[in-house]
Amino acid sequence: MVSPSVTTLLATAGLVGALGVLIKYFGMVRLIAGYDPDRVTDEEGLADFIGTHALYVAGLVFLVAIVEYAEPFDGSDAMARVRRRRRPPRRSDDPRRSSLRNR
Repeated sequence: MVSPSVTTLLATAGLVGALGVLIKYFGMVRLIAGYDPDRVTDEEGLADFIGTHALYVAGLVFLVAIVEYAEPFDGSDAMARVRRRRRPPRRSDDPRRSSLRNR
């Protein structure tokens, strides 16, 4: 069974990938946030650059979905691996501490 996080990651990869295709192959540069036609001199180059990088991001999100599907991470295992070291309480008459305070 597919977990909700995998479904969300796949939907995100699809959405970002669709935006990348629309920008790169159909030249829909108006989908780019902050796009100002007065400041852009090479619209085709901008569409190619942003579209390509959006497709890279979609591919990476898809890879994360595959990894999440293969080995789900619920967070409980990570907390079991973290070992906390307890320090003994510091005493006020510790010579190392007092020498730092006098500087």
